[in-house]
Amino acid sequence: MQRAFADYYHKKKNETDKKFSVFYPFEDNEQGTQLSHFVFVLDGSSSMNNHWNALEQAYVGFLQRRKKDQGDEDLFSVVQFSDRAEIVYERKYLRDTPLTIEQLRGGTNYYIALEEAKKVIEADSTKSSVVMIFMSDGQDLSRTDPKAFVGQLRMTYGSRHNLYD
Repeated sequence: MQRAFADYYHKKKNETDKKFSVFYPFEDNEQGTQLSHFVFVLDGSSSMNNHWNALEQAYVGFLQRRKKDQGDEDLFSVVQFSDRAEIVYERKYLRDTPLTIEQLRGGTNYYIALEEAKKVIEADSTKSSVVMIFMSDGQDLSRTDPKAFVGQLRMTYGSRHNLYD
């Protein structure tokens, strides 16, 4: 296509004051559209009982929005936590992503949740942009600094992924 435009321009260049130039927005080793991997870290503790439906609605709303935005090739993972954490599913395409998640209940420990999220990011061998979406009522009992942990994730995996939180 570029060759066709260039040939046409060169035939007509004496008839116009316009200039033909080619701009390459990406380096040869870059992807034009980068895959996104959304890692949801969802607080399923007992303190979220009154908020669980709202959390699920926000989660499903996000998935529906990605579908409208043609995010079919994006990857999705969910880590749910309370006083324990589990990877509910990992690296699923939008069409395979569950729309409901059963609440765990129990206490609230951000540290173990972030440890599980780290495993998900660590296992991702793609060059995807990783977006961590952490949803909680803010009643962490782990006595750790979650911001420092996320900073460490950025330092460790930032060269392989664009990390957003």
